[in-house]
Formats: sequence, structure tokens, C-alpha cells
Amino acid sequence: MNRLVVVLTVVFITIVTSENSSSEEEKGENKFIELIECKNETGASDIDMGRVIIRANPITQAGKCLTACYLDKLGIMTQEKFVPENVMNYLDDVTLVGSNGKTLDKVVKEIADECKAISDTDKCESAAKILNCLNASAKKRGFCPNVF
Repeated sequence: MNRLVVVLTVVFITIVTSENSSSEEEKGENKFIELIECKNETGASDIDMGRVIIRANPITQAGKCLTACYLDKLGIMTQEKFVPENVMNYLDDVTLVGSNGKTLDKVVKEIADECKAISDTDKCESAAKILNCLNASAKKRGFCPNVF
């Protein structure tokens, strides 16, 4: 299991630091630090953290709370509410092209707007619902599963 975490960590760092500019590298490093902080705050497992890194929807309560913490640190959630205008903070590659030929940056506002009403009284459940909505909305627009 520890090897899995190491591999997923390397993959995550590679993805978020793939841009050449040093500000992008710092942004990626900061995202990873925030994710580790959230893992420690929520008591989430290595598997829960791995699921966030590979952008799989959370399945455990601790994983949902890890996701909520991470989305909160990125400004995508406040308490249990979605902040659609900050969804770009979560994306690593907005140049992804969907099957319709549009890039993610061209449709991200539509995707976020479709999910703006999503919330739950429990912030952990709210985070899971937000990610599920974002991914379902992106999939409808021709993007691969788990873009978010």
C-alpha cells in the first residue's frame, strides 16, 4: 500500500508541475502540500489520498472529508457551498480537448454553472456531490471521466 502512495504521489507531482513556468511549479507544490495537510487534518487513509490524486470520486467518509478540506483550501468550497467561479483552481490542464472538439477552458463555466446549486448540510457529502456533478457535467460535454 505504501508503494501505491509513493507512485500516486509522484504521478500527482508530475501532473501538477508539468508546466514549465516556476509559478506553475510552485502552484503544484502548494496543491500537494495542501492535500497532505488535509490528509493529516481529516485522518484520511493513503488510499483516500490516492483517490484524490487520480481524481476518482471519494467513496469513504474520510475520503469525502479529505476532498471537502482540499476543495476548501483551493477556494472551490466554503463550508458546504460550491464556489463555481473558483473551479479553475482545481484544474491542472484546461487545454484538454473533449470529443466535441472544445477545450476544457471553453466549457468550464457551463460545467460549473450546472453544478452551482449543489450543496448538502454535511460539507463532506457536499464535496462528494460537487465532484460527482462536475464530472458528470464534463462527461456530457465529451470529456473523459474524472476530469475534476
